[in-house]
Amino acid sequence: MSDIREGVDTTHEWLIPAYKKVLERYWEIDMKWKNIRKKARENRASLLGGFVHCGGSIPLSSTIERMKQLGRTPTHEEVFKETHTLKSDKSKWVDKCSQDTHVRYSINAQHAEAQAQGMELQPIDEDLIWEEVCGGQKKNRVYKKGSFFSSSIKSRTTSANSVSRRAPRNQNFVPDLREQIYNLNEELFQRVTQQKDECISKLLDTCLAPLKKSQKKLEKMERAIRKAKKEKLKQKRWNEAYVSYYEKVRASNSSSAVPLPLPPPPPSMSSDEDYDDDEDEDDTEDYS
Repeated sequence: MSDIREGVDTTHEWLIPAYKKVLERYWEIDMKWKNIRKKARENRASLLGGFVHCGGSIPLSSTIERMKQLGRTPTHEEVFKETHTLKSDKSKWVDKCSQDTHVRYSINAQHAEAQAQGMELQPIDEDLIWEEVCGGQKKNRVYKKGSFFSSSIKSRTTSANSVSRRAPRNQNFVPDLREQIYNLNEELFQRVTQQKDECISKLLDTCLAPLKKSQKKLEKMERAIRKAKKEKLKQKRWNEAYVSYYEKVRASNSSSAVPLPLPPPPPSMSSDEDYDDDEDEDDTEDYS
């Protein structure tokens, strides 16, 4: 049916066209079916996969009762290994997920026992270690524990309280690294800030050096322009004095034998004299 819905199977002669239209309408508008399909797709994409085991249809409680022949109640690890290894070869697991779960549990249990050596600890809680390995409870069940173990889990307030039962009574044995980590972070922050400031200072010096040189050149050019304007004004006034002098000579008696006086010297320039280039007259004035 999934091939028909996806359009892969185009040779479904056994399906009546009228029924096919009803199904297509149902697949298109029914929200309940869409939710079921979405949930099934998420379950197929789950990393946990299916719960493969070798227990068959025998209830897990029956398996535990049978294993009590050891003289004690079997642990979760023993029951898990019994129901997830091949009957023909107990060293082979039914799938990789089961094998990885057992390996993680063994590592965590050994680590907890190593921490308990030489310290006053409560007995190791195998239930807690198993839940930590399997990612905790989900819908009041624990992965690979089954309904029997899930219903017999000891009540806990929070996982933090459970962990505290395994914590050493004398906290002096546990090194407090928070202050050390805080100091290292502060030192690292100061170093990074100092290096950042130094880099910014060097970058500014490198970028501003050409600007300072350009500013000095502009100041030098401005001084040269001001000097040229003063010289221009001086020459202009001197030219005006000469024009005025020769006009007076033409107006007088040209036949007079009196020698002409010397032309007036250029007027003196005052250093404090202001000059406005916009008010200057055109230098191309015709004095003829």
